[in-house]
Amino acid sequence: MLSYIFSFFRKSDPESELSLEDCTKILASENYSPEINEEEIEPQIGVDGSYKEEYNFASRKGVITARNTSNSYVIDDLYSFTSDTDTFSIGTVVSYQKLVYDGKIDIYNVAEIQSDWDTNIEKDSFVNTRVLICKVEKRDKRILHLSHENMKLDLDKVATVFVPIVGDWIELLVKCEVNDQTIDLSGDVITIDKISPVRAHIITGQISAWDSLDCTGTINRDIFFNKDSLSCGYVPVVKDKVVAEIIESDQGRCIFRALKIIPESIKNRFDVFKNSDNQCLEESHPGLEISGTKVNFSKLGDSEQLRVVLSNKSSDIFKFIRAELSDNCTQIVLSQNSPESVEIRPEESLEILLNCTAKNIGVSNELLTLIFENFIVNKYINLHVNINVKNPGSYQRNNYNYSNNVPQNGQIIRGQRQHQVARFQIRRLPDYAVPRHLLNVYENYYGAQNRMLFTEELKKVKRSVFNSLNHMNYEEKFHTLLHMDEIVQLMHMRRYNQDRVCFIPNGEFLMLEIENLAERRPSIVIGDRIQASDPLGHTNEIYEGNVTKVGAKHVYLKFSELFHQMYNGEDYTIRVIPGRASYKRQHHAVFLISRNLGRNWLFPAKIEEKNAQIEFWYEPYPNIVNTNSSESANKRNVKLLVSLAKEIKIKKELEELNKNVLKLEWYNKTLNCKQKDAVVNILKGTCRPLPYVIFGPPGTGKTVTVIESILQVLRMLPGSRILVTAPSNSAADLIALRLIDWGVLKPGDLVRLVSVNYALGEQIPPKLVPYCATGSVAKEGTAEENIRAPNGMLLDCSRFVLGRHRITVSTCSSAGVLFMMDFPRGHFTHIFVDEAGQAAESEVMIALSFLDKYNGQAVLAGDPMQLGPVVLCSVASECGLNESYLERLLNRFPYVRDTEGFPESEGFDPRLVTKLLYNYRSMEVILNMFSSLFYNGELIPTISDEDSREAVLLNSLASILPKTRTGKVPSVVFHSVDGENFQTPDSPSWYNPHEAAQVFFYLNELYRLGLKSDNVGIITPYTKQVREIRGLLKEADFDVPKIGTVEDFQGQEFDVILLSTVRSGEEFVSRDLEHSLGFVASPKRLNVAISRPKALLVVVGNPAVLSSDVHWRSVIAYCWERGAYIGSPLLSD
Repeated sequence: MLSYIFSFFRKSDPESELSLEDCTKILASENYSPEINEEEIEPQIGVDGSYKEEYNFASRKGVITARNTSNSYVIDDLYSFTSDTDTFSIGTVVSYQKLVYDGKIDIYNVAEIQSDWDTNIEKDSFVNTRVLICKVEKRDKRILHLSHENMKLDLDKVATVFVPIVGDWIELLVKCEVNDQTIDLSGDVITIDKISPVRAHIITGQISAWDSLDCTGTINRDIFFNKDSLSCGYVPVVKDKVVAEIIESDQGRCIFRALKIIPESIKNRFDVFKNSDNQCLEESHPGLEISGTKVNFSKLGDSEQLRVVLSNKSSDIFKFIRAELSDNCTQIVLSQNSPESVEIRPEESLEILLNCTAKNIGVSNELLTLIFENFIVNKYINLHVNINVKNPGSYQRNNYNYSNNVPQNGQIIRGQRQHQVARFQIRRLPDYAVPRHLLNVYENYYGAQNRMLFTEELKKVKRSVFNSLNHMNYEEKFHTLLHMDEIVQLMHMRRYNQDRVCFIPNGEFLMLEIENLAERRPSIVIGDRIQASDPLGHTNEIYEGNVTKVGAKHVYLKFSELFHQMYNGEDYTIRVIPGRASYKRQHHAVFLISRNLGRNWLFPAKIEEKNAQIEFWYEPYPNIVNTNSSESANKRNVKLLVSLAKEIKIKKELEELNKNVLKLEWYNKTLNCKQKDAVVNILKGTCRPLPYVIFGPPGTGKTVTVIESILQVLRMLPGSRILVTAPSNSAADLIALRLIDWGVLKPGDLVRLVSVNYALGEQIPPKLVPYCATGSVAKEGTAEENIRAPNGMLLDCSRFVLGRHRITVSTCSSAGVLFMMDFPRGHFTHIFVDEAGQAAESEVMIALSFLDKYNGQAVLAGDPMQLGPVVLCSVASECGLNESYLERLLNRFPYVRDTEGFPESEGFDPRLVTKLLYNYRSMEVILNMFSSLFYNGELIPTISDEDSREAVLLNSLASILPKTRTGKVPSVVFHSVDGENFQTPDSPSWYNPHEAAQVFFYLNELYRLGLKSDNVGIITPYTKQVREIRGLLKEADFDVPKIGTVEDFQGQEFDVILLSTVRSGEEFVSRDLEHSLGFVASPKRLNVAISRPKALLVVVGNPAVLSSDVHWRSVIAYCWERGAYIGSPLLSD
């Protein structure tokens, strides 16, 4: 508690904090081996004691003096209350009970006084807090019927950490009335404050049953679970080992219920692929010998004729009717003169000629059916395409020497800045320097073989990092996590340090060449600094250059004019110093947010509903759209017209009733019902300042909904000022451009706030430049402000000019300049954060810290099931830095999904969350795959499988794809390739030449059938595989489509996606898990990858490796069940 109180007072210990230069010097030092001072470890302070809150409780009588809404009343012009069951008239005499606590007054049990006998009811008493244990007997949406004295409980009016169902045993924290008639201090229950589960704990068990129809199952035979218990995308299979959080609950024969299930390991990985059709295949017949069923190729595209010989070794005559190939055969065809109706006499043979063309890397089997008069034989033709690949050797980690003759205390000569830094600033952010003892732990133990040792040492200095996040440790934990991530960033940036390099003069710049700069992570960016020193130590000067531009493999630097004049090609030792403005702004946001908004906002446990922020009305809209169905377009349009006709009468009545009320007029007439729901609920804002969440799965029009919401707030709330942020400049630019494109903004309504580095770059869309501005942090009168650049951009915009705009669009990080410009809290009435799932919580808090605690409204738009924030430190990621604020909210009450309480809104409280459902990107088979895995199967397709552009394109590719079991062209294909993983000595990344060759083959076929490079995207998890595929395409002089990792494809879409998974050895999977690489055990990365295509997804990978992951097991099974699996056969364990 004391540490929490002390955190509200700023303190600075110069001995315990380090500057950025100090950190880099320590990390660069060879001889630095600090010892951890045990006295620096913050002691754990325990408080032994308790306190008792005093309550005043009284029964009184009064008169209804006002009626605010249909169910809200006022007694004696003093006390407000709501009643959902009784109706009172003004002047009615009532009895009521009044509870006074924590400076609040609550009114209970209001009843009309029917006769004079009821007038003597006034009495005083006090309230006692106690705990009750009872069972949920019944649920009526959000109302729980409990076993204790027929008690009822409204989930909207209590604090809770979970959603109970019938059968759960729960613990209630209640207030009871105690007076002179009470014997045991229990008394009558007045109100229920909080509910908790009983006997909650975590166990490891095994799936003992799973019913895929009812979506229910058991663990260890006595723990019940349903589909709401399953973690992201997990489809259970009997014998899977799982970790579950369970509570006491009566569920038939089960005495516990699982709240959450996470797979630990899986069994029977191939059981789900078994097909009963294949169990009846006869592969031989007595007396019949079949030879010549194998063929080998050395490269894709080769052709060869295979002779299958049928020999009769019996004394009978076999009458051969004909040979047939299965519909899935893509590499063999029967010759034109294939024999039919031929007798094979004893000791005679018959040849069947097959034309084979290599299309699949590795081993694959294709089914040849031999039909005789009295029997049928099915024989697999085995095709093996073997590519000889020379192993370049494994990666050898370089033990870089970062400190050769680098002066530790030399004189730093600063470089030229393209933009002058204000000397007298309005407000300077604290430095939030890295603590020395934390840096010591990383320097001595991080990256060691024994990771447990590092964890134990880290616990000694920062134990709070490993504790669950709560309001008491919120600030300390996030400060530490950010410091940890910054330290790892500094360690990664050391890879750019070099002992002897020379610069390349280029006009006003000196260039530094760095191989593969564009593909390295983290990369050097504009604003970073590079220090150059004499490698021989003849001089003590350190010349510092500012990075002003970054190319594909060159960094453009500006040193001091003296260095530019004297430089003549000499070698220098360089060290990279990354900018840390973003870290400082995140630290400051964490510092402010707990003070500005407090516990109930950061960790909400209940809803306190307010009146709508504006009174308005809108025309009813139908809850249907033109979706993909078997009905013709005409029938769907007729249904829509009929539905609209039924609303005409209601619309006219509403117009009469609301003549003097503002009407909601839609800017975007094409919004679907879910998008309109989100806009309406945001305008109401009944749960503000709690954030409203727009849950937008892939392709559901999330950004379109955000744009409509912003424009409606702008129009309907004239006093509103809106701050719109996004994690990246590209996302912020997109929002600003779409707002401008609507043509409804007046001059001066919108400003695109950009950083100085982004303004000096060349990436701002030309159309947006006149709307852009940089903020001035200089005190008034100390520097020139509001400078209009030749391109129309406003530079060094003052707080007074910037603050006049109705809409300010910025990145999350750039919004931190508003701290330094001293913008007051509450200046922005509405704060929107787009792509909130991609930003760290501390990053989102930069904008949200400007929110007014009482009247402000925040809106978070994003998808918690897609890629989250980029975190460099794996330990910080595991401790919570990789979890976005959006995801954390949706995993806790009152945001958590409750399908029984809110059946009409996908289980989410519509006052807090709207989940968008209508997908405008993918065909139905693609959509159903990632919808069932990650979105409870709720997404609705709008792309027709019959007559859409995507369907026509897919059918045009039928010649290179297998046919499904229903005879259709598949839009999802899994192509099995048993390849090999390789590294090169100069790179830790991985590549798979066999998969690269298969991807090349598919792309060649796609181009042959008329597709262009703009239609295709190639995704792979490793940058080395990206280079391997790109090299093949350039060598063949192909147009190169977009090729990249999953992170490069988030938010994009293509007609066709080719996905290379790379991994072909299970021994590397555990390494990938440790370093968050690849696709295995990374469901969010998988979700992004398979949700990019519109018409076709082709996955190239090794099923034996991928199926060790529960999500990949489901993807492979999805393709297998539909007959869209080709390549190497699946083998049982």
